[in-house]
Amino acid sequence: MNLLAVALGGALGATVRYLVAGAMQGVTVAHVPVGVLSINVVGSFLIGLAWAWFMRHEDSPWQSFVLIGCLGAFTTYSTFAWETVQLWRDGWRAAAVAYVLASNTLAIGAAFLGFRLG
Repeated sequence: MNLLAVALGGALGATVRYLVAGAMQGVTVAHVPVGVLSINVVGSFLIGLAWAWFMRHEDSPWQSFVLIGCLGAFTTYSTFAWETVQLWRDGWRAAAVAYVLASNTLAIGAAFLGFRLG
C-alpha cells in the first residue's frame, strides 16, 4: 500500500513541478534561476508543515503519499545541482554561489518555518 501511495504522490508532485518550472522557465534574478529556487523553497515549507501535522497524526495513511510522494517529487535537488554547475561553467560564478547560498538558506529556513507553524 505504501509503495502505491508513494508512486501516486510522486506522479502528482513531479507533474506539478514540471508545470511550475515550465511556467517559470527563463525567469532569473541576477542570473539565478527563480523557478527551481521557488519550487524548493515552497516545497520545503510544505514538507515542514506536513511533517508537523503528521507527527500529531502518526497513523495517517496519507503520510507516505504526501511527504515522500508528492513533496519529495515536487522538490528537486538534482536540478538545483545541475543549474549551479551550468552557472559556474558559463562563467556566472557569483550567481552560482548566490544560488547555492539562497537555495540552502531559504529552503532550510522555510522547512523550519513550516514545521513551527504546523
